[in-house]
Amino acid sequence: MAEAAELRHLVAARPAASVLSGSATVDLFAGMRRAGGGLDTDTFGAVARWRAGDEAARQLSETLAKASLSDSVSTSNGCLGGGGGWGSAGGGSAGAALDTLALLGSLGLTDTTSSGGGGWPERPTGTGSAPPAFDAQSECVLNAAAQLMRSSEQQISRHSSDSGHSSGTRDACLMGMLFCSTCDDTSISATHQCVECNDFLCYNCACAHRRVRVTRSHTVLPVNARPTGNCPLHQAVFTMICNTCELPLCYTCALDHSEHSLDTVDGAAAMAQQRTRSTQQDAQAFLAALAEARHRTVSMAELVRERSARAQLDAAAAGDKLRAALAAWQTRLEKKAAAVCQLKVSRLHQQAEQLDQLRGRVLALLDQLASGSGADGDAEWMVRGLTADHQLRLMIGQAQLTPTEDAAVRFVSPPGGAAVESLLRAAGTVETAGCGAQSLLMESAAVPVVGRPYQLVVQVRDHYGDDRRSGDDRVQARVVTPDRRMLSCDVEHLAGGRYRAAFVARTAGEHTFSITVNGTHLTHSPWTRRAVSPRRLSSLGPVRLTVGSEGTEPGQLCRPWGVAFGGDGRIVVSDRSNHRVQVFSADGRLLLAFGGPGSKNGELNRPAGVAVDSIERIVVADKDNHRICVFSANGEFLLKFGEKGNRLGMFNYPWDVACNSLDQIAVTDTRNHRVQLFSPDGMLLKKFTQDGTEWKELDSPRGLTFHPDGKLYITDFNNHRIVVLDPDTGKMTYLCREGSEPGRLLRPQGIAADDEGRLYVADCRNSRVQVLTPHGEFLMKLGEHGSRPGQFDQPQGVAIGPSGQLAVVCLENHRVQLF
Repeated sequence: MAEAAELRHLVAARPAASVLSGSATVDLFAGMRRAGGGLDTDTFGAVARWRAGDEAARQLSETLAKASLSDSVSTSNGCLGGGGGWGSAGGGSAGAALDTLALLGSLGLTDTTSSGGGGWPERPTGTGSAPPAFDAQSECVLNAAAQLMRSSEQQISRHSSDSGHSSGTRDACLMGMLFCSTCDDTSISATHQCVECNDFLCYNCACAHRRVRVTRSHTVLPVNARPTGNCPLHQAVFTMICNTCELPLCYTCALDHSEHSLDTVDGAAAMAQQRTRSTQQDAQAFLAALAEARHRTVSMAELVRERSARAQLDAAAAGDKLRAALAAWQTRLEKKAAAVCQLKVSRLHQQAEQLDQLRGRVLALLDQLASGSGADGDAEWMVRGLTADHQLRLMIGQAQLTPTEDAAVRFVSPPGGAAVESLLRAAGTVETAGCGAQSLLMESAAVPVVGRPYQLVVQVRDHYGDDRRSGDDRVQARVVTPDRRMLSCDVEHLAGGRYRAAFVARTAGEHTFSITVNGTHLTHSPWTRRAVSPRRLSSLGPVRLTVGSEGTEPGQLCRPWGVAFGGDGRIVVSDRSNHRVQVFSADGRLLLAFGGPGSKNGELNRPAGVAVDSIERIVVADKDNHRICVFSANGEFLLKFGEKGNRLGMFNYPWDVACNSLDQIAVTDTRNHRVQLFSPDGMLLKKFTQDGTEWKELDSPRGLTFHPDGKLYITDFNNHRIVVLDPDTGKMTYLCREGSEPGRLLRPQGIAADDEGRLYVADCRNSRVQVLTPHGEFLMKLGEHGSRPGQFDQPQGVAIGPSGQLAVVCLENHRVQLF
């Protein structure tokens, strides 16, 4: 037991021996037999089970059972080689000691960390951390190994003193001087090494290794010609190159890369030289192409200047003809032409600088590639060459060699001599191609829905920001799906400078969209949208959250009407009879309130509808002040527009508001029986009203919403129906009729549309919310008359949240319920 404890201390403190070739199990058994130690297979199997498990124990026991236990101990050579120096680890007790230490290390019984000591340490006498527990059979093995170690140490010490070798020389012997590991004579020096077997060979054994059928394909290298790089994990030479990972590998590491593309160092060097020559040729051609591209880019800039100057002269000539009446028009056209010129030339020069920088990087990589190809057999330099090769090919494949701008700058004037007023309206303009950075994008929905059309409408504008009148711009739309496939979308020209692209997502997940106009991306292109699976209406079950109760305190409501969601899920509620707007968190906590009774800036008088635009501004229909007020996300007053009246831009009880993807504001002008459309800053764009043949014109329209297809859906309050309005054409169609049956309405109020196009209508006098298709077909209903959760008493505003949640405002129950 004491000997086993001593061995545990010795093997824990001694540096691990070098890795042995062949089976470590047989080496340990042979070493112990050479030292005269007795060891049976059952005892050795117990040790293996303690450390490596039953399967390893079974294999080791089978190996020992096949070995002969009757060999006599041969110590005639001691640890001396034939040349008088220290012999290999395979001869005598010293070799057996190293064999024992190596296998104990492979079984995990040694600490492979070098202690830095020069000899065998003394047995510890103080108290320290307890060694791991061994069973009785393990102790037998360790006792035998301890005797072997001491016997080996004594022989080594005696020979060191007899021959005058120092302890450092002795350690050098034990730690791996190069002798042939296959010869019976252990004193023959090794001249070669087999990479696959990791054996050191003399000249004769190396020749035989190359002739034997089993090993003729192995890589046998001269010892003094081995590559200098060593694997930091296995302390073996690099012999392979993984082309997949672009890493040098030793033979052991190569086993972990068996599924990758592998090549020998020599093969990789040959291939690298071949690739280098090919890449050098391609790079030289690429340099020539870069020079040509830069020349074209600079020439294009000069042509832009020339065309711009010509356009300015043409504009000046036209201005002289129109004289004073056209002076302002002439100035504008000159300014536009100069601005377009400046923008285009700036971008072309920027591209020229980028081409120069790219040329410098190509030259630097060529130098690196040449250095890597000249370092024969050096794996690290070859990896650098592979990296340079990869980067060069990437640059060649991705380089933009055509000018980013064209020379489309010219003055266009209509023929003929029309009247002065007509000429002032259409005397001509500086025309240039569409510019992606200036163009606008309108999305049909906040997110794509799997299986539903997701439409993108682009209003192309030129470099000056004017809408394009013609449809000859090159508009391209692409999408990268979650499985990394790039698809092109069909693009349809609508009218003037408007184009529409449609895409249908097939799977849920991140989709990356990009739109270019004449090769230039839109401002926010590319952008990412997460396509969602269609929401099942069955998920509109019990009430998830209730906000508010009757009262005037913060967080309480009094006859509320409108509701809207912010992009972060915040809930915005118009607290009508409290003359304020309150904002709640997604979990129902009050965040802020603003407004107050009055008509001054920031004050409200019975507000009704609310909406949140794309930049989180809160738009409020200040109903009894006959105006629209816009606030920041923090409730700060920003602007207002409108006043009481029936002229364009005026209101008579505006009831609801809605914003589209361009942040345009649609308003139901209730007592004027019309809908008006405004720009984000309150400028009137259009007004819509129409006399019908079946019913009278719009009669007190209340709620409205933008549908994903761009149309407006409006609740026609006194006609008990829904009006579908196309903002482009002004055409109106009608859905539903008066009644209490499913699909019929009675005094409808608020309306909302989800990303799948379904309509949610507050059927006020029927005390329910109905879900309809875009064509008015009934899908389901929510609620009934009452005050319990899930019931309604005159539902008013409705809204769909970013997560698909449905919010319903209940007028007489003074609350908002979320489903």
